[in-house]
Amino acid sequence: MESLLFIIPISLLGLVVTVYILFKALKSGQFEDLERHGWSVVFDDREDKKTTREEQPPNE
Repeated sequence: MESLLFIIPISLLGLVVTVYILFKALKSGQFEDLERHGWSVVFDDREDKKTTREEQPPNE
């Protein structure tokens, strides 16, 4: 029972810190565009291949 007096305040403090971090991330726009960064990897790869093909001389 005495351990609950120690565990409950620590867990409440952890909850407050977690909620603070979540709202700080939401306010800064962290979760505004979740798919752009995922697709940018795919599209950057295609653009890199185009530039490497353009830089290579044609085989004759």
